[in-house]
This record gives sequence, structure tokens and C-alpha cells, in this order.
Amino acid sequence: MVAEIPFSRAVLYEEVWADPLSAVSKRYGLSDNGLRKICIKLGVPFPPVGYWAKLRSGQKVTRTPLPQHDGPTIVQAQPDLYTRRVAESEIQATHRGVIESDEARPERHIAPVADGEWRHRLIKGIAKRLNSIDQQIEVESRPRKSEAGRPKFDRVAFKVTKPGGLLDMGPAYAAIVVTPATRPRALSIADAFFVALEARGFKITLRDDCTVISCKDVVMQFRMSEMAEKSDKGVGYDGWHALGRLRITLRQHGYDRFGPPDMRARDEADGSLEEQLNELAGRLRRAVFGYEKRELARKADSEWAPREEALRQQKAWHEQMASEAAHREKVAIEAVFAEADLSEALDRRRHYLDRLEGVARERGIDVSGQSSVGLWLAWARAACDSRDPRFARVDSFTSSAVRSGSV
Repeated sequence: MVAEIPFSRAVLYEEVWADPLSAVSKRYGLSDNGLRKICIKLGVPFPPVGYWAKLRSGQKVTRTPLPQHDGPTIVQAQPDLYTRRVAESEIQATHRGVIESDEARPERHIAPVADGEWRHRLIKGIAKRLNSIDQQIEVESRPRKSEAGRPKFDRVAFKVTKPGGLLDMGPAYAAIVVTPATRPRALSIADAFFVALEARGFKITLRDDCTVISCKDVVMQFRMSEMAEKSDKGVGYDGWHALGRLRITLRQHGYDRFGPPDMRARDEADGSLEEQLNELAGRLRRAVFGYEKRELARKADSEWAPREEALRQQKAWHEQMASEAAHREKVAIEAVFAEADLSEALDRRRHYLDRLEGVARERGIDVSGQSSVGLWLAWARAACDSRDPRFARVDSFTSSAVRSGSV
């Protein structure tokens, strides 16, 4: 178990204003949100959105002074939940350090441009379609009078509109789902990110109804969306409103137990999405590392898979045989019980016939074999014997013994 880390209010304040919160959190093995909670508990302010971008561009920025605080000045935190579950090898740590250093170089900085001169073909395609759809939605969203005199709207407007006014162009275009107001920024970020990744050896394609980023065995689904939340007012889509904050989600495309985990980046109070693009690119590059080792593991896994499947089928066969045997045993036992119940019921009927014969004798009625009563009693007793399973069961044993030659 990792020991608790003491966080001093004054020291933490200097750290979060010297480096982005995401960098400081990794220094301590915490998540961004975990360190943010510690800052709130200590009353430590952190830089607002856009602070680091302005600082890099040379603009004048001001640091929020450390306010008075009546709460604790030191907080103990245990980063067990945030540390890596598997310790890095020396090679992995070295490789990670090389990539992080490379991504930190000024010439490698992924800087979106907002001039509308898109460089990537997928961004050019979706930008062109969005420009045409704007006019289409505007026209088709205007209420018109139907034959019944009520306003009606064309289906197309609702086909592409998501809660909060987000537009989704579908699988034929890059997975960028944002409002028109946020579109220029979203397209500029995606354009710069795609171009930068392709320069780093990745491919950006549309595959299986989604946008895919791939390199060797790393295949991730890309989606950029604007965050929206539901308010207490309004019904349906009207109850949602967009927040203007963007996020990128990268999920493994298809199941691969050797594949990388999901990756996410989003606008935060202490750092914009633009400031996290290089970090996200670095995580993708680190995911590619160890490709040869994973291929060997997949090969071994594929060689073991047929044997594992044969064992599974063998186990399933034995379980099925055992289940069928248990079922046959159950059916046989139930048949014995049913035979016993029927035989007992027939004995009660025979007893009834004996009592009936006794009453007839007491009354002086002829019950001999030639009398009408005697003939009926003989018929009734024969009917009981014909239905009594005892005789059929004994006959079956006798027939089996004769066939086996034991009799």
C-alpha cells in the first residue's frame, strides 16, 4: 500500500500555478479530479480555463492570490486508487519519459488554428456538410401550416439534432457532435489533432460506422462532443442545454484484451482541451509501445484457444451427459411413484368389489360365476388387473430374463 502523502496548502498553491493541474496530479500519482478535490479542501485556487494558453502566447496573466482559509493547512491523501496497477518496467518508464519529453518540445506543440483553412480531409468533409446543413435546418425548422392548420416541422431537422442542439452528422463523417456555436473551435481542435497524429504515424479513417485512430495493433474509436446537461425546465430536447465545453473520448475499437484502456480529455476549470492534446497524443504513442510483445501474446493466445475450446466443449458434453442422466433418473423415480400410486388405487377398487360381493351374499343374491352379479364382478376385477402396473412390471423382468438366457 502506498503511504499517505502530506499536501501543504502553501506548497500546493505554488505548484498548481507553476504547472498545469494535470501535470501536478501525475507527479503525485493522483487523478486530476483527485488533486482538484484536495485544492478545494485546502482552499487553494487554481488557474482558470485558458490561463496556460494565454501564458504560452505571451499574453499578460495574473495569479489569483492565496486567500484566507479557516480550514486545514495540511491534508493527507493516499493515491492508491490512482497509481498504476502494474508497475512500469525500466524500459517502459524510459520510453514514457522519451515520449513526454518529445511532446513537450515547442515545435511539437499541437496548436489549433481557427481560420477555417482545414488541412485534414475528414474535417474538410464534415465542415462542408455542416455549412450546407445549417441552411437546411434553418429552413426546415420553421413552423409551417399543415392541412389541419397546426404547425409542423420537417423530419430532417430532428434527424441530425441531439439534446441541447448538438448536431450529429452520422457515420459518414468524423464523429464531432457539437452545437453551431462551438463548431469552429471543435473543428480546429480536431483538425490539428488529426494532422498531428498522422505526422506521428497514426491513421485516421472512417470504419464500421465510426471514426478510427489506428497504428499497428492500437485501434481506437474517436469521438468529440460538447457536454450538455438537463435542466429542471423544459420537456424532451427542450430540457437540455449545451455547456460549451468539449471532450474527446477514445475507446478501444472491438474487444482485445491486450488493447489499451479508454482515454479521455475534456475542458476543465484549470485547463482547456487544447492544452491536453499533446498529452493525449503521448498516451496514444505509449499505447503502441510493446507491439511485438503483444503480438507474441496474441499468437500464444490463439494457439491455446483451440485447446481451450476443446476443453470447454468436453466439459459441456460431460455436463450435458450428467444432466441427461439426472433427468432420466428423475423420470424413472417419478414413474415408480406413479406406478405405486396407481397400484394402490386399484387395490382400493378391488377392496370395494370385495365389499360389494359381501353385501350381495348377505342379501341372498347369487354371486356365482354364472350369475349376472358374478359375471360383473369378474369383469370388474379383470379390469383392475389389466390396469395394475405390477403385472406389467413383473412381465418385463421375466421377458428380460428369457432374452438374456438366464431362465
